[in-house]
Amino acid sequence: MTSLPDHPIGVFDSGAGGLTVVRSILCRMPLERVVYFGDTGYVPYGPRPAEQIRCFAVDACRFLRDHGAKLIVMGCNMSSAMALVQARAAVDCPVLGTIDAGASAAVEATRTGRIGVAATEGTVRSGAYARAIRALLPSAEVYEQPCPLLVPAVEAGVQDGLLDEAVQESVGPLAVHRPDTVILGCTHYPLVRDEIQACLGRDVRLVDPADSLAERAAAELAGRALEATEKPPTRLVCHASGPPDSLQLWARRVLGLDLPEVGRIDIH
Repeated sequence: MTSLPDHPIGVFDSGAGGLTVVRSILCRMPLERVVYFGDTGYVPYGPRPAEQIRCFAVDACRFLRDHGAKLIVMGCNMSSAMALVQARAAVDCPVLGTIDAGASAAVEATRTGRIGVAATEGTVRSGAYARAIRALLPSAEVYEQPCPLLVPAVEAGVQDGLLDEAVQESVGPLAVHRPDTVILGCTHYPLVRDEIQACLGRDVRLVDPADSLAERAAAELAGRALEATEKPPTRLVCHASGPPDSLQLWARRVLGLDLPEVGRIDIH
């Protein structure tokens, strides 16, 4: 399939959290449009076998490419950790993942080489962030912290004391290792960035891989002369494998957008 400048950027995630990645892309590239797929019928990916996650990621990339994506961003950290190679082999357009983007940004940000990673249990178990960081900075000390309570707390919309308690229990253990940089290794975590910053202290640099992903996407499109030149009438189209309600709710919460329609399709 031939890609053209007016074609969309494709983004997918295991759920609705990847809309934080969409936010970074839309802010960084105001003329681009995005087609998003949230695999909400199969979330979470973490407990699933690695081969199934790879199949899901390949299905999502093919779906987005069939919908004209000129570049695909894997917003899901778990998919990026487990399936980037397979996803790139499955489609004839560039595919970017969160792990390399987050690791690179953290290595650039760190002053001491002490880097923390706050992520889901599945992403921590994969060890992908530690490998990517040490490939760039062999002397780095990497501390990975699983945060099983944080995604449920964010999705439930808990506030005040309950939210602070969830953040402290999830991210607080990283403080013992005195990292100067911490990667927000899940698309949900930027939504509680202020609370995480308060927990770890103002001197700790927080890295959102979505920001680096948006920069890489812009550079990739520029290098291929695929940058959009006119602002589209609709900047975001969403599809989901489960009920559309969650994407519509999160689009309002994350992007301030009311999605008139979310296409529901089980691509698997």
